[in-house]
Amino acid sequence: QTCALPISLQRTLDALCLQTYPMSLLDVMVVTDHCVDDTDDVLDRYAAPFRLTVLVLRDPDQGPARARNLAAASATGQLLLFIDDDVEPTPSLVMAHVQAHQEHSGRIVIGPYVPSLRGRVGYLRQRLRKWWEDKFHAMQQPGHRFSYSDILSGNLSLETRMFHHVNGFDSAFPCAHEDYELGIRLMNADAAVCFAPDAF
Repeated sequence: QTCALPISLQRTLDALCLQTYPMSLLDVMVVTDHCVDDTDDVLDRYAAPFRLTVLVLRDPDQGPARARNLAAASATGQLLLFIDDDVEPTPSLVMAHVQAHQEHSGRIVIGPYVPSLRGRVGYLRQRLRKWWEDKFHAMQQPGHRFSYSDILSGNLSLETRMFHHVNGFDSAFPCAHEDYELGIRLMNADAAVCFAPDAF
């Protein structure tokens, strides 16, 4: 019996199918990290209107930094857009990222993403959601001074050349704060940061 995709990944891919950005220009890469079910096979059969590439990490616990670096190494476009598999993009997300880069080159563009709360919601999950909401609200304020801790890779784009210039994510960070560390190196390279409120 064939299993379905994980619900969060299914939502993300289905939402990417509805983007206003031209599908012929969109390359989507999904990196699976040591899947023990048939997610890889189901992805291979996913009917996408864009080019979908499935990259597989076979060894266990490779982590998000190594997964994102693998995808970036295979990418051929001028822009890299990283989206976590629990982000459900609105149809304007990709276009908003692209337009932000067209306005000013050399930017790091951050889009908002707040975890959706489904089912029973406990106190800790409510507090976590509030933290995300406050974080993105602060980024929208005039005069906000961006720091490395604003570089959140769940909805983040930058030029491919810039990503490779700073050598991508540090895979020594197996499961957390790899985006903060990347943010430090990007800011040391004088990269400008902007928040794109429509890129959600």
